[in-house]
Amino acid sequence: MSCKMGMEQKSEWNAAQSIKISEDLVAAAKLQLQFLAAVDRNRWLYEDQTLQWAIYRYNSCWLPLLAKHSESPVTKGPLVVPLDCEWVWHCHRLNPVRYKSD
Repeated sequence: MSCKMGMEQKSEWNAAQSIKISEDLVAAAKLQLQFLAAVDRNRWLYEDQTLQWAIYRYNSCWLPLLAKHSESPVTKGPLVVPLDCEWVWHCHRLNPVRYKSD
């Protein structure tokens, strides 16, 4: 059984080696760290009432705007998500199964 598991893992490893990554992962990681530092500097994002308001804005404003923009762009450039909505969005994506179903 352990030999089979080893073969499966090796097969998965070999398949993963052929995945082409088109993003600069170092730059993406640096942006993620900057975002998390911004959240940490804005402790009000953790407060109950503020967090509830951010969740409301995320659900009622940001997600509909993002969906509309995905269908036909509402601006020429990229959308810029407000920090409170970005924080909720970040947390939402930490549960990918729920995020996909939502």
